[in-house]
Amino acid sequence: MKLEVPDNAREAFQFLALGIGSLLLVRIGYIAAEHCFAPSDEDALGQLLVPFKRGYLIGDPHTLVPERSALAGRICRAALLGVLGGAATGLIAFVFQRALRIHSRAPWLSARIGFILFTLTGVWSAIAWPPRSMQLDAQGVHLMVRPELLGLALPCPIEQFDLPFAGSIVVGALDANIDEATVEFKSSGKMIAIEPVGSDARMDSLCSWLTAASSGAH
Repeated sequence: MKLEVPDNAREAFQFLALGIGSLLLVRIGYIAAEHCFAPSDEDALGQLLVPFKRGYLIGDPHTLVPERSALAGRICRAALLGVLGGAATGLIAFVFQRALRIHSRAPWLSARIGFILFTLTGVWSAIAWPPRSMQLDAQGVHLMVRPELLGLALPCPIEQFDLPFAGSIVVGALDANIDEATVEFKSSGKMIAIEPVGSDARMDSLCSWLTAASSGAH
């Protein structure tokens, strides 16, 4: 006896398979890109900053992400963005269909397309666009800020602030009250807090580098 599967159920299974396959491809591509972007063994600062990238694929080895942000949580928010985006596009198509008094599969197709586009955009944001990133060099910090939606960065507009170490103060002693490195740039009135990554030794090393760079620029 041949098992008959309703068209809607078959399309749902196909859609699910497409989603799982897409996630597997993203994971494989992520591992390959992470390997390509890894700093050289001779780059001490780049090796120090690896855990401070928080799972983002950032080509520049001397760039860090100051806030704690788990990759798994960002991927979940990307999936939520896909669901909400798909529902919104499907609803818009449904409203137009009712207004024009036509019958078609446009709402369902629009929802699927919207889900795919919003999910891919969200996943790319989760792995490549940090809301805030800091590029370090001997002269100072180059801070890049992007707008956010559901905790995910949007592609634009991007604000960039060049903050010289000259005139800055670094606070980073790890004790009962301070668990982050804070860089205060007096000349610009800005303060940046770099949250830890779970290793006091890493945080101490980063604080030492920032302190030495700040002292050398004065």
